[in-house]
Amino acid sequence: VVLLLTFMFAWIYLPETQGTTPAELQAEMVKKNAGRSYHNMDIEGMTSHAPPSQDEWEQALAALEDEKVGLNISQSLSSNK
Repeated sequence: VVLLLTFMFAWIYLPETQGTTPAELQAEMVKKNAGRSYHNMDIEGMTSHAPPSQDEWEQALAALEDEKVGLNISQSLSSNK
């Protein structure tokens, strides 16, 4: 029963991708999801699927550390009142 339902779902809802280039698939997905926001992620600008570089990791970790330091300072100031 589950296999039959899965097959029917795939047959009805999943698009046929045979003969479609990855660029065409990406363009279709961008068009379909144009109104959605993915945590400030630039879907149209994503041309590379490479993992983040070491510099990008260091910048992200530094930003998180700055946020953590800012939270600790504001918490200590509010607890001193």
